[in-house]
Amino acid sequence: LEAYPVILSTRGNGVLHPIYPNFNDFNYVVSVVKIGKEHYLCDATANVPLGLLPPRCLNGSGWMISDNGGTMFPLKGAGADVSTVVTTMRVVDKKLEVDVALMDKEYSALRVLDDYVKKGADKFQEALQARYVDWEFSDFNFKPERNGIRQNFKLKKDYDGADMIYIQPFLYGLASEPLFKRDSRMAIVDFPYGSQHNFSTVIEIPEGYEIERFPEDMAYLLSNKGALFTFKTLDGNDRVTLSVTFTMKKLTYTPQEYPELKDFFDRFAELSKIVVVLKKKV
Repeated sequence: LEAYPVILSTRGNGVLHPIYPNFNDFNYVVSVVKIGKEHYLCDATANVPLGLLPPRCLNGSGWMISDNGGTMFPLKGAGADVSTVVTTMRVVDKKLEVDVALMDKEYSALRVLDDYVKKGADKFQEALQARYVDWEFSDFNFKPERNGIRQNFKLKKDYDGADMIYIQPFLYGLASEPLFKRDSRMAIVDFPYGSQHNFSTVIEIPEGYEIERFPEDMAYLLSNKGALFTFKTLDGNDRVTLSVTFTMKKLTYTPQEYPELKDFFDRFAELSKIVVVLKKKV
């Protein structure tokens, strides 16, 4: 196979000059392998698959050294943060029962697997269970697969059988706090990779109840079209489906773009507070 070293500057070391990089600014070496017409970046020191670099290396471009001297080689774009969360909720015998199924791929899978390996199986499950102190937690399963990491678990909570049932549909994955705190920023915002997240929750409406409060659909697209999130609902008589999608393709944002980016993430965090209210029929 045809392979070449690529020298780069890690994210913590600073950004290279795009035209005249200084040799002293490089602090890391990876390789690029050519297979057919495609090039695949590799890092032998990290537990990542062929074609993906650890996030610390995703910093603009590196310098690919070849027999002819070399050229700048882009380090980003080969992978994304990809996850899917599917939740089913139902009321049975005065208990709210919840089934959660998670699928993490690419950089999301790498992050989950790294956390699992560092903590060990028991500590990893304990950390997850600690998020749900008011719930009965059971049937946890962690399964690495060829294309990602699959997790499943069940939750259960008593409710008092009152006339009103308040359900928070998104119990996993949605950030409850805004990503950015400052109102302004002098430096650029640089994400290491793009994102694609999908959340879907099905609430089975118990017999004798109806929907009292139903959240409105919404969508937010950045003016530069770099990121989009949507929230949609579907009423199916005996069940309601709530879906959230989040996509980010643009990775770098200027200080001028920051206020809108902050507002985007502020609005996205509000989705975690959505509540569906079921009311007993008269």
